Amino acid sequence: MISDATSPHRVTMRYLIRVANTGERPVLCRCDDEQEYWCKSFEPGINEDTAVNEIVSAEVGRAIGAPVCEWAIVNSEEFAGTSFEGREISDAPLFGSRVVQTAQEKDTLDYLNRDGNQERIPRLVALWYLCNAVDIQVLYKQENDFQIFSFDHGYWFDSQEPPGRQLISFHQLAGRPEIPAIPGHIKKDNWQAAIKAVDALEYSDLHHITDMIPPEWNQSKQGMDEILRYVMGRKGYTIERLTHHMNQTSR
Repeated sequence: MISDATSPHRVTMRYLIRVANTGERPVLCRCDDEQEYWCKSFEPGINEDTAVNEIVSAEVGRAIGAPVCEWAIVNSEEFAGTSFEGREISDAPLFGSRVVQTAQEKDTLDYLNRDGNQERIPRLVALWYLCNAVDIQVLYKQENDFQIFSFDHGYWFDSQEPPGRQLISFHQLAGRPEIPAIPGHIKKDNWQAAIKAVDALEYSDLHHITDMIPPEWNQSKQGMDEILRYVMGRKGYTIERLTHHMNQTSR
């Protein structure tokens, strides 16, 4: 990851490239670190959950070794309050997901035996269960022999419909994510490594996330604590599901 254990990587917009034709219409920009980012804004009363969800999911992924896209807090500065392709650029900091060049976007699990994906996929599955993932999307980096990454986590934690983030228990159907089918075999050792990573996850591995949220987003410590404890409360369920997949796919 490009963030350290206590504070996020921060960059500044330098060029606007285009606006995506998707629900939240993220803005693609190049920043002062010479990297490109897809940027989502924090908009009170409109999409207050998605930018926060992105940070939480990415950092939970980092804590368990799941392959998530690198991210940064993006300052709009000279573009703040301007309009670009019909999209107003927020004057508050934005969440930026760093672009994975030469990547294929998919919602299926493929290339199981390419470039470490045998090790990467079980940890992604763990992340999906821990964060109650919905609308699961993955990238395959073609120049790295189709190495897999998870991205676009804004609607996780059941945040798709009003009134917003629900933090629904795994005891309810809406708290049990539907993950993509696993079309092949994954070695038992790789599932066991993912199970071990989840089992070892402690609240202390996540508490720094609260300090990564920009103060301009006005997130309470209590609200952030609820999200993190929700993740921790799903460890047993996640291990149970990983064990199930291990029994189904390992030789």
